[in-house]
Amino acid sequence: MGEAWARLTRGLGRNLGAWLGGAALVLLLVILGVRRRMAVVAEEQAQIAADEHAVAERLERERAEADAQAKKNAVETAAWVKDRQRRDAEIKAAELAAAGALTPAQREKALREKCAGYCDDSDPLIAAAPPAERQRLRAIAGQIRENAAADKRKAFAIAYEHVLLERRMNPDSVKATGPKASTLSIRGWFCTKQFMYDLMKGDTPSVAREMGFAKVECDSALGGYEQEL
Repeated sequence: MGEAWARLTRGLGRNLGAWLGGAALVLLLVILGVRRRMAVVAEEQAQIAADEHAVAERLERERAEADAQAKKNAVETAAWVKDRQRRDAEIKAAELAAAGALTPAQREKALREKCAGYCDDSDPLIAAAPPAERQRLRAIAGQIRENAAADKRKAFAIAYEHVLLERRMNPDSVKATGPKASTLSIRGWFCTKQFMYDLMKGDTPSVAREMGFAKVECDSALGGYEQEL
């Protein structure tokens, strides 16, 4: 009986020792796996931090380069503007000197020729003249500009007549009339309240207004309509 109990005890001891040894091995493997994973995570985090630092450095470098380029552009632009102003001043001074050397008759002739294209009251031909002559030349330039604007309105009326003909509306006439040719006068059988309504809803009034027209008239044998622009 005592010997049997001893064998049983020895068997249980060997089994328990084997089990504890296996459990210890598993625990060791788990610990090693956890440590390995922690090392991988630490390495990944270090790489992420390094990448973020590299991106931040690149962005800072690009910002510094952009700032330097912007400053360079500003300096170059300022230098260009200064040089342009200097050259414009030299040209203006030369034009004033040339205009001042002309006689009043020569200045008027030159101004009329120049204003056939475009001129304004700051033109050297006007600025170089004495006060009394300057006032007269300004009046001449203003009249030339008004005549040129009136001619453009007359050309617009002719063009609009062609538009109506293309629409087969057979207008009697379309003209720029009134003071300074500032009224667009349309004559035709179609001049009704409805036609004026449709006309004012389109693009024609805004274009006519920009060209200096002040009013649109549309007359037929049955009556007429007009609209301020």
